[in-house]
Amino acid sequence: MGLESFKPVYVAASTTVSAPSGQYFKAFTVLTISGTIAVKGGIHVALDENDSGGSSHLNASGSGTLSGTHDAGIYEMLPTVALAMTIPAGTTVYGNYSEIDCGAGDIVIAYL
Repeated sequence: MGLESFKPVYVAASTTVSAPSGQYFKAFTVLTISGTIAVKGGIHVALDENDSGGSSHLNASGSGTLSGTHDAGIYEMLPTVALAMTIPAGTTVYGNYSEIDCGAGDIVIAYL
């Protein structure tokens, strides 16, 4: 399934867009970038054992946040926590994002 089967949403210059309730942006393509793009929802990142950033991540069962002691591994960030990413222009990023936030010089096409 290519991107042509999704509904495109144009996002530019200091704009934050949220997916409609119960839906997610399945991908976004960076056309122009001046800094970072921040996204929420569906973000999984690697944490070291007992990493202090654990409070912003779901535990393995998804029923709460990580405690002060946890194993190293890949954990999902809380859906209310944004991750800022530096992404080269022309790159398409796939996932399930609830929100995309563009900086002043950024232009993105997001796909529902």
